[in-house]
Amino acid sequence: MCAGVRAGRDGHRGPVRGVAEEEKAYDTRKSHLCVFIVVASLAAVQRDQQIPVIFKASFDKANRQDLKSYRGPGLERGLEMLRQVKETTGLPVLTDVHETHQVAPVAEVADIIQIPAFLSRQTDLLVAAANSGRVVNLKKGQMLSAETMLLAAKKIAITQDDSVGVDGFFFETHLDPKQALCDAATMLPIDELEPLLEELIAISKASKALS
Repeated sequence: MCAGVRAGRDGHRGPVRGVAEEEKAYDTRKSHLCVFIVVASLAAVQRDQQIPVIFKASFDKANRQDLKSYRGPGLERGLEMLRQVKETTGLPVLTDVHETHQVAPVAEVADIIQIPAFLSRQTDLLVAAANSGRVVNLKKGQMLSAETMLLAAKKIAITQDDSVGVDGFFFETHLDPKQALCDAATMLPIDELEPLLEELIAISKASKALS
């Protein structure tokens, strides 16, 4: 646990994770506006549904296929936006790191550090994130077996008291997915998020009642 974020079944954070991507717009004002409209919606979901919500956004999409693809606002501006999200809503924030030198500045702002799927075997990056004192969200590499991912998780666990778990839902949501400059095909319109969560909450309650 750190900064009020606990991973796991009994933790305050984690049972359902609402995740939003920043609006990847070139206009600064438009970008800020989109982020905070989405954040306000997520804060309302947390309040109304009484579930933990974590805001996720990327300051740099370093793994774009096309060199000309938009990558994000950059480390400095991206972290400042995440800091504003925390200060205005109280929501914990999550962002990814791609290089070891990014871990320290990210850990000053983010409650959770994410390791991208394609970097899930990078030992130095995993150990640096684990040593930051923040919760680490390790995405599964598409090319890795469950057994290989277990080895990756152990790189983190060895520095975090073997506290490893799998819990929560990860969503990408946007005001208008068609206008998103990144991952538009996998975005959920923000107005469809809460109805979906209500279904998942009902399923979760029914499942727990049977266990």
